[in-house]
Amino acid sequence: MVLRKFVPAAAVILMVALMIASGCGKAGPNLTYNKSAKNPVIVLRNLQALAPLYNPDAPVAIYYGDGTVALKKGAYSYVSGKLPEGGLDTTLKALSDEGFFEMKEEYKGAPVAGGVTSVLKVNLEDKKYQVTVGSGAAPTGWDSITKTVTKPELPKTSVYYPPTVHLHATPSGAVEEDVTVKNWPADAGDLTAVGESPKGLNISGDKAENAWKAIGGTVKGTAEVFWRYKDDLYGNVYAAPIFTGVPE
Repeated sequence: MVLRKFVPAAAVILMVALMIASGCGKAGPNLTYNKSAKNPVIVLRNLQALAPLYNPDAPVAIYYGDGTVALKKGAYSYVSGKLPEGGLDTTLKALSDEGFFEMKEEYKGAPVAGGVTSVLKVNLEDKKYQVTVGSGAAPTGWDSITKTVTKPELPKTSVYYPPTVHLHATPSGAVEEDVTVKNWPADAGDLTAVGESPKGLNISGDKAENAWKAIGGTVKGTAEVFWRYKDDLYGNVYAAPIFTGVPE
């Protein structure tokens, strides 16, 4: 007869705890991040087949390491605010609880006219995560995740202007009489230089803000606005926002 050796329950509990601590259990992601004000920790884009004038590729939400958040409200409209102390940690924890870090890298949907493809990036110290969700292919929990990112609790917000914009303009000949033509502000960038560059130019500071305001003030319908600068006309004029640390 072989005697069985019984292990006390307390010892079993201790062994299980040690196994989990040593990595035998499934651990969540390390939610630490670079807390620099120049480091984008969370970036969400909603990509749509629209003319460049409407900035369809621009981020709809950016969270920086210091808790600063920029939110897109329109083609040329952003607001910014700062999360309360620990607010970014809370947001990352919410994304973890909602299952973001366990999702596949891509969810493909059938092409839909006017459909939106969402791309959410989270940059942690140990790893960078990116999930792309095609139109109509949202996995379970995706709506909660995007709501967490796009509707943060900010104590207050203010109008935000991108520090740099990519300004584009195409030289144009005569236009029809019913076309809207506006005078380009002298302090909003040199449209002659921009028009001579096939890919446009990046401008920063006050010129970027003034160009952003000028174009944004005309984006209310589908009719194109032409701009007059030093007696020359330019069409296809738009300013795409460029944010610190976020690739164009």
